[in-house]
Amino acid sequence: MKSLIFHLIEKHEQESVRELMLRNFACFFEEFHEVPASVLLDPLIKQVQFRYNVTYVVNLFDVEFLIRFPNNCSICYHKNMGVATAVALFDLCRKIYSSSVVFSQTLFDSLKLLVLRFIGEQAFQKHLRKCLREGLQYFMDNRNMVLQSK
Repeated sequence: MKSLIFHLIEKHEQESVRELMLRNFACFFEEFHEVPASVLLDPLIKQVQFRYNVTYVVNLFDVEFLIRFPNNCSICYHKNMGVATAVALFDLCRKIYSSSVVFSQTLFDSLKLLVLRFIGEQAFQKHLRKCLREGLQYFMDNRNMVLQSK
């Protein structure tokens, strides 16, 4: 499995291979809940965040992997996902959400699922407060532009 994950990370530019691998990993994680989601998500999230819109262009199959598995169950519900992975996944979904008109509405549900599932965790609460502060600061810094566009 480590070799497959390594190949996915290293060859992320090959979209057809990435699509096939993500679809198969979705089926695998849906079937085997005891395997920690972090095994795949941690290196994948790091790669996407590092190479986002450089060599890693997010496609529909990437978003589908984040929002639903074949039986309409999101990776956000994976029983073996830790808080650190949830925070990283939240950040990735938030980044794509804020930069993609195409995927924003779809990813909103994943963001909501993560918040509802991990809101009781102190580390997640701390990160959520930081994100809210950043969002409010952005609004305050750009409020004239935002208000004028209405």
